[in-house]
Amino acid sequence: IRKVEKMGKYLKILYTQLQSTYPEFESDVRREISKQDAAIKMIELRLSSGLTQTEYAEKTGILQARLSFLEGGEANPRLSTLIKLAEKNGCQLGIKFKKS
Repeated sequence: IRKVEKMGKYLKILYTQLQSTYPEFESDVRREISKQDAAIKMIELRLSSGLTQTEYAEKTGILQARLSFLEGGEANPRLSTLIKLAEKNGCQLGIKFKKS
């Protein structure tokens, strides 16, 4: 329990330091988390089809390199890309906004 308490204190200090030197820290972290969440959803969608990235690229008409980039969370997918992925998998895209 003491380690968790110390870790909590350390993280609070680090967080405060980051905020003071990097004012956009919190919003940038939230954006990155959202990108990673989207990447995970795209991976789950592909895996549910049982296809490799190469096979999935052929099915969806999206270049395999682009899929890799999207699934790696290294790019922001366009809304049209997300709609295309949903449709090619018999799904409908839903967007949800939630308070943080």
